[in-house]
Amino acid sequence: MAKPNYSLIVTSWYPTKETPINGIFIKKHAEAISTFMPVRAIYASQAVGNSMEEEQQNETLSLTTAKYVASGNKQINQVRYLLALRKAYNHTVAQHGKPSIIHLHVVFPAGLFVYLLLFLLDVPVIITEHWSGYTNEDGRYEKLPSFMKTVTQKLFNRAKGISAVSAYLQKAIAAKSPHNAGKVVITNNILDIPSKVQLSPTPTDSIRALFVGNLNDHEKNVSLLIEAVALVVKQHPQFEITFVGGGNDLPRYKQVAEQQGLLDKHIRFTGYIANKEIPALYKRHHFYMLTSNFETFSIAAAEAIINGLPVISTRCGGPEEFIDTSNGIWIEKKTAEGIAQAIDKMIANYATYNRAEMGKAIGERYSKERIVEQLKNLYHISGA
Repeated sequence: MAKPNYSLIVTSWYPTKETPINGIFIKKHAEAISTFMPVRAIYASQAVGNSMEEEQQNETLSLTTAKYVASGNKQINQVRYLLALRKAYNHTVAQHGKPSIIHLHVVFPAGLFVYLLLFLLDVPVIITEHWSGYTNEDGRYEKLPSFMKTVTQKLFNRAKGISAVSAYLQKAIAAKSPHNAGKVVITNNILDIPSKVQLSPTPTDSIRALFVGNLNDHEKNVSLLIEAVALVVKQHPQFEITFVGGGNDLPRYKQVAEQQGLLDKHIRFTGYIANKEIPALYKRHHFYMLTSNFETFSIAAAEAIINGLPVISTRCGGPEEFIDTSNGIWIEKKTAEGIAQAIDKMIANYATYNRAEMGKAIGERYSKERIVEQLKNLYHISGA
């Protein structure tokens, strides 16, 4: 087969100036693919006006973003989204010619555009999934309209290869599409690896935990963690936790923390911060908190370990592949009391972890070089 002209990445999520951490892991995959073939990514997002821009992200990777005005009507909104992707696709083809392969990142919602496009374009398709909706713990796949579930299965059938970012997600996808189970392989997330790990936290009078992620209860159990903090500070008044992230429920969480006398004393909310600023936070904290109901991977927890922070975690899927007794503590009961007990244990033991060794082990497993090889194999499966 002739060498592909370029890979067209059609993605449901991607970081933009307005949402800098949305799908940052997809951008890292795109950058990795661009080391062995050109990549043109297209993305559609809501904005206050219609516009389109192409950004050259490196020598062999470009992103075309089509922005559209959202409607209060769900059906109209879906049409505008599809039209925006078509506009981005037409612009890309006009500039670079037709793609030789389509790489769909996250089937819902961009998959519908790819499904329609394939009626006109006969090229190989591969799919990479990051969405937790396929898991039983999340359950959102089952709540999709039957038409969208049909589209998902047809795309899985058409795909030359399907990849998931963890064995946990691989198993969930295979269960939802058993006849495609043999196609599902793993392409892990790429982690940012520091050149040097700080072997001890910046000196402080307090003991600090860190939480990074979208603040919600369905996935992250933020309310339960706040309740646990209220218990911990009774025994450990020097304990503090920093919540990095935002979401619609952030004002409510601040109100709850304030009502319990914790806000800006034991609990601090930073809102969203740039991805490049997070490594500095690792140096000012002693350990990391993950209280999720489900996680397909959890880049934040893995990068915390790389940066020398042991992790307290629930058993929530993806993180079970890289958290063990050498780098963390499991929450035995997903209750406020169970979380508080794990925090109490970590406060007594956080200084005993070998920060350099646990960081090195995770860093080697999820390095860019290793994931590039996984992506090359995925493209090889497609015939590219």
